[in-house]
Amino acid sequence: LIYLSLDFWPYWAHLLRIAFQSNMAGFWAYYVGIFLALAAILLLPVACMGATIPLAFHQLKRDLQHVGTHSGLLFSWNTLGNLTGSLVGGIVLYYLFDNARVFLIAALLAACSALLAGWYVSKKAIIIPLITTVIVVVFLAGTPLYHREHFMLGTFFMREPSSYSFEGAQTFFTNFIGGKRLLFYKDDPITSVGVIEWPHVQELDATPLSIMVNGKSDSNTVFDLYTLKMSAHLPALLSGSRKQAMVIGLGTGVTAAELSLYPDIERIDVAEISPAVIDALPFFRDSTYHLHENPRVHIQFGDAFRVLGRSDQQWDIIISEPSNPWVTGVDMLFTQEFYRLIKEH
Repeated sequence: LIYLSLDFWPYWAHLLRIAFQSNMAGFWAYYVGIFLALAAILLLPVACMGATIPLAFHQLKRDLQHVGTHSGLLFSWNTLGNLTGSLVGGIVLYYLFDNARVFLIAALLAACSALLAGWYVSKKAIIIPLITTVIVVVFLAGTPLYHREHFMLGTFFMREPSSYSFEGAQTFFTNFIGGKRLLFYKDDPITSVGVIEWPHVQELDATPLSIMVNGKSDSNTVFDLYTLKMSAHLPALLSGSRKQAMVIGLGTGVTAAELSLYPDIERIDVAEISPAVIDALPFFRDSTYHLHENPRVHIQFGDAFRVLGRSDQQWDIIISEPSNPWVTGVDMLFTQEFYRLIKEH
């Protein structure tokens, strides 16, 4: 039920506000009912999660002679588990699986924990966690309720409900996505990245492609084209020397590609924090002169702060046109410290 409700979850609060304003009693009751149902479903597991450590300590009282040793072991294993879980679940697994499978692996591990606990208490207690484990394993194979298309374009730009906001999740996404086509999607430890093909623009005789980062377009081969091109050509034409160039943030690759048009530029370094953005680069080949095959281009995976901070290299040009300052994690690229670091290089 929780899994099925994820499609609907972003809308209930907004719809409740509309219901209060419009005094629609039935509408109000329907969505309050959904909220209360979800709250009831979540109440038990959330309460049980908070009770895990107290229950474990209660169990230790049965052996007071070794309670100190066991308490130390409990805290040590708990700390090690938290650290390992964060590293594996938040980083390692994202090199192998997408959001859906990482979520289901977490559910699988919880089911296995319930199996172990049930086995200790009573053999009869393992029936429900055993069934849960089997169901989750089946879901892992195909993730039947997970739709990547629903995550390719963020709904956070919507300020008002649309005519199709009240017709269920499937109808909403069918209308919201419209004629856009998802060409590439990948979740990595840093972000979720998609490549969207927009409907053909007759006036420009072009098909726009966007690089989507967490549902937000960070670069488009048509609508952002002049910004992307001029970000390269203005510094390249005004610089006294341009043998070495650095571009912070790969995006669609158009800015770095425009630099490659200058034959006297010997090397183009690109600092990119997201491995999925790097993987998406070949989809923009028609707008980047096949940048991913250019031997002068060297993509350095990592945060721009670390790429610059760990390098003693000097560049003639450094181009930084990051995403909007309100985007999480980007604010550091607009700081005095970052500009001082750039000046040093």
